[in-house]
Amino acid sequence: MSPTLFALYINDLIAELNTSNICYAFADDLVIVAEGEFQLDQVIGITERWSERNGIEVNKAKSGIIQVRKDRRTPNPILRSFRGYPLVDQYKYLGVMIDNSLSLRMEL
Repeated sequence: MSPTLFALYINDLIAELNTSNICYAFADDLVIVAEGEFQLDQVIGITERWSERNGIEVNKAKSGIIQVRKDRRTPNPILRSFRGYPLVDQYKYLGVMIDNSLSLRMEL
């Protein structure tokens, strides 16, 4: 019941994010797709303002930003975070490991 209640609770956030971005939600996990730093900054702002209004704290340590390049080259490794969110080479979402070249593999 808890994942269903959480999904209902964040429904307005998902609707707001989906107006100009792609947002996937399952249980208490969210994936937001942004094109470039400007759009990423906007979606983080939307999410953080919504969180403040609704008394929810985003756990930045359990979050991650994957930079995917259209040419599939390795992203610039100089930056390690963006607005306090870690930039990562891979991220586990719903048991699937996704890397910055969009390769997928199951993690058990």
